[in-house]
Amino acid sequence: MDLRAGGPFLQKPPELREEPTERLISLARYMGWLHGKPKNWSESRLDRYRTSHKRLPPMPEVTVGQYLVEAFNELGRVSAGFSMIPLTWGEIDAYARLTGEISERFEARALRRMSAAYIEGYRLSEDEFSIPPWQPVSEG
Repeated sequence: MDLRAGGPFLQKPPELREEPTERLISLARYMGWLHGKPKNWSESRLDRYRTSHKRLPPMPEVTVGQYLVEAFNELGRVSAGFSMIPLTWGEIDAYARLTGEISERFEARALRRMSAAYIEGYRLSEDEFSIPPWQPVSEG
């Protein structure tokens, strides 16, 4: 992974040269919460929502960094193993080298933070009465 200043990253929009917005972290935490399953439920919150509403729930809008969301999903969101742990630096580095999709340190840190937030949301979801970590803002 070419993590030096400059290089191919100069071609990316200026707003991506900074740390990721909290919106990416919120999205990952909310995704984890939706994929989680309270202890006494037979299905995930997402499956229950789809069954009752016949559509996907609203999600936080990501206007900058959508490619990081795609990388996050492609990586698998969490590290494979006996328990949920954040993606490892090695997994993120391998993804970066093999795909060329990310090249900067902040992108690797964003994926790691998104993975930790996903796990946090998933664990929050185990409580049947937990409040969603994100809710759409209603305009009115």
